[in-house]
Amino acid sequence: MKRLKPAFLSLALAFFIILTMLVVPALWDRVEIIFHDLRARLFIRDGGLEKLEGVDVTVESMDSLLSTFVFIDIDDYSLKEYGRWPWNREILARFIHKIQELDPQLVFIDIYFPESSPEDPLLNEAASAYGNIGFVYNFLMENSYEEYEVDEKTLSNIRRWAVPVKEPPNISKVGMILPTVSPISDHVFLGHDWMMADEDNVYRKITEYVILDGYLYPSLPVILYARHQGIPIDDISLEGRALRVGSREIPLDHEGRRWVDYYSSYRGYDRFRHVSFADIMSGHAQIDLTGKIAFVGLTARGLASAAKDIKMTPVGEMPGMEYLANATLNIFEGRFVESVPQWINIVVIFAVALLLSLFSQVSRGWLNIFLAGALLAALITAGFVLYKSSVYIRMAEPVGAFFFIFLGVTFSRYLREELQKKMIREMFSSYLSANIVHELIKNPALATLHGQKREMTVLFSDVKGFTTFTEEHPAEEVVQRLNEYLNEMTEIIMAHEGTLDKFVGDEIMALFGAPLAYGYHADAAVKTALAMRRRIRKLHALWKTQGKDILDMGIGINSGEMLVGNIGAEGKKMDYTVIGDNVNLGARIEGLTRFYGVDVLITEETFKELKLKETRSRCREVDLVKVKGKNEPTRIYEVMEEDYPDIFLIKYSEALEAYRKREWDQAEALFTSALDVVSDDGPGHLLLERVRAFRRNSPPEGWDGSFVMTEK
Repeated sequence: MKRLKPAFLSLALAFFIILTMLVVPALWDRVEIIFHDLRARLFIRDGGLEKLEGVDVTVESMDSLLSTFVFIDIDDYSLKEYGRWPWNREILARFIHKIQELDPQLVFIDIYFPESSPEDPLLNEAASAYGNIGFVYNFLMENSYEEYEVDEKTLSNIRRWAVPVKEPPNISKVGMILPTVSPISDHVFLGHDWMMADEDNVYRKITEYVILDGYLYPSLPVILYARHQGIPIDDISLEGRALRVGSREIPLDHEGRRWVDYYSSYRGYDRFRHVSFADIMSGHAQIDLTGKIAFVGLTARGLASAAKDIKMTPVGEMPGMEYLANATLNIFEGRFVESVPQWINIVVIFAVALLLSLFSQVSRGWLNIFLAGALLAALITAGFVLYKSSVYIRMAEPVGAFFFIFLGVTFSRYLREELQKKMIREMFSSYLSANIVHELIKNPALATLHGQKREMTVLFSDVKGFTTFTEEHPAEEVVQRLNEYLNEMTEIIMAHEGTLDKFVGDEIMALFGAPLAYGYHADAAVKTALAMRRRIRKLHALWKTQGKDILDMGIGINSGEMLVGNIGAEGKKMDYTVIGDNVNLGARIEGLTRFYGVDVLITEETFKELKLKETRSRCREVDLVKVKGKNEPTRIYEVMEEDYPDIFLIKYSEALEAYRKREWDQAEALFTSALDVVSDDGPGHLLLERVRAFRRNSPPEGWDGSFVMTEK
């Protein structure tokens, strides 16, 4: 369950991101435009360049579709030649006649003529003479105009370049048309240049159609493409969200808009050919416009702000007609930056969430940061590579989800680890040495807090005759002496990598090999027992000088598989401890120290686990016993505090062998001989008495040499 917590948190944060994406899209749109603009600037479309030499003016040409477009700039030089703007419309009429000498296929004049003037017949006569002239119109928002009406002839002219539809308006609050008036519009093609800037006043999308009063009005880029390709207006239709122009389908959003893919940038006119209006009029620009589309528009920087047609785009400022030309080229090339469906963005966010949760589980520290960084790099790289392939996937939400989830999971893991460290500190600091607690805090996974079976060693120590001592001494003295004893023994246990499990009255229970697992747990327990015996002898000397009664202790040790972990009533009382038959056996072995008259006993399992010569050499076999509650015999060994003479150890070992073979006379002689060397040996006296008893009453047939204990 713990492994699933990061995944649950990641998915919850991902769901929150998706919810905000659906409910408050504007919140993410502000971030998304940053990622869009970075991609738009990085992937400006290239084209090969070659030089075309005119008589007086050098112009650039592109070996691609870009060469289809030529810009006739009404620039500062043209204003100097023909006066302040607005000009007399007779100048534009003369221009139409002049540019026809260069044989353009289409001429589009990006200038509004919403009101009539005396020169309109001249302009109409020039435009109608060639049939390749186009003008622009636009739309007005509701409540943005007063007492403005479009006459029927002008409206009819515009609707000749529109398509009747039944769909509702796609742009809210569009009120009416801002036209190019009749008679100028009588014999020309017409397209709108309705453009909507985003909240930061930057133009990123082109509106390919506007639906108003039952008509679909195509944009100027659509009309230019249709005219250039010879596609009739009635072959333009709306199919779902896509606008079909002949065989070309233009993918759009629900408002009829799409991203503009750029061929030019703020670095200058390095992608399109630009010629001054004044140079065309004077004949200085000798250029062949056969098959070309000429855009005529205002680029002069000296114009009043109201007359300037400069748009801020992701790639920098550019004239409005150049923005339209970029959008038109997208249609000519059939290359559209198409947004992926919303569900793909949602899948990406969930994928980011799951991967981050996976990384948090399989890695830590710098590796986790590296994996997360690689995911972020892959995410951003994919967004840029896909954009280059004209596939637009939103990056704000996935990248935002990455940071929210990464920080959330990281902070959650930090809190979880801090709580775990606090729990470890509170749980172990009272019965583990400071260095082991520090190691557990550094590596919490080393602490087996859940139930786990493990090979380890348990040590039990009990004060001999403590019940009698408590009866003969005041309670205050009993507590003082017990605390003194327990404090000294606890210090020894912790110094030898032991874990103080519990105090049960005067009994001490210690663990070796948990919570930190190590292979030398048996050696550590035996060393601890020897150190405890050395310390108790020092206490004996101290108590004698103080005139106090002596307290002594017995120690029992057993090794084997035990169940270790937090055990108790969850949420009420939990203790880190061990349970199992091998734990109970350890307690029984401690009780045998009084029976055999020795200070430290270990089992055969502990003896087998000893890896150090210094600990194995201090052990001698004592007996084979069946403790109460166990049917299998247990071989027990004494841990000798001081070295016994070799002759004693040999005699005792031979006596034990004769005893198990029922050779009572030889066993008695050998035990007697051993006691002659060490007269106060408790096991020797005990087994000598047992030999004499068995001589009188032999054990039953099938006796395995063990002694059955009837008391704990």
